[in-house]
Amino acid sequence: MIGLSMIFIAFQCCIQYSPVALKLMGALMVAGGICQAATFTIFQSDLCSDPYECKFYLGAGICIAAVITALITGILTTCLPRAVEPFASDNGGRAREPFEPGTVTETETIMPDGTTKITRTTVNQDGSKTIEETVYDAPGADEQFDDDV
Repeated sequence: MIGLSMIFIAFQCCIQYSPVALKLMGALMVAGGICQAATFTIFQSDLCSDPYECKFYLGAGICIAAVITALITGILTTCLPRAVEPFASDNGGRAREPFEPGTVTETETIMPDGTTKITRTTVNQDGSKTIEETVYDAPGADEQFDDDV
C-alpha cells in the first residue's frame, strides 16, 4: 500500500490529481503505516518464545521510522490544496484569461526581410481582445548606398 501510494505521489509532479485521488492516496499511506506498525505484535506472540528470541535490532528501528514517515506523509497528502484552479467558476466554465482587463501587451518580431512587426494586444473590460499590428521598414532600407565613397 505504501509503495503504490509513493509511486502515485512521485507522478504528482507531472499529473494533476483530483482532490478525491489525493485523499485516497493519503488514506492508503495511513492504512499502510498502520499495517506496518501491526507487525510489532509479533513480539507478543508465541513465535518470540523458546527456541526463538525476538530482540529489537536495526530492522525494527527502520520499521518504526517507516511507520512514522508513512503516517506523516499520509496525513500531509490528504491536506494538500489544489495547485491550480483550471477553470474559473464565474465565467461559465471557460478557462481563465491569463491577463486582467486593461492589460496591454506588445510583441516585437523581426521578419526575414528585415522589417519589424509590432503586435499590440489589449484585453478589453468585457474580456475580448483588440489586436493591432504595425509593420516598420528595416532601418536604412530607403537609403541608397554610394559605391564612390
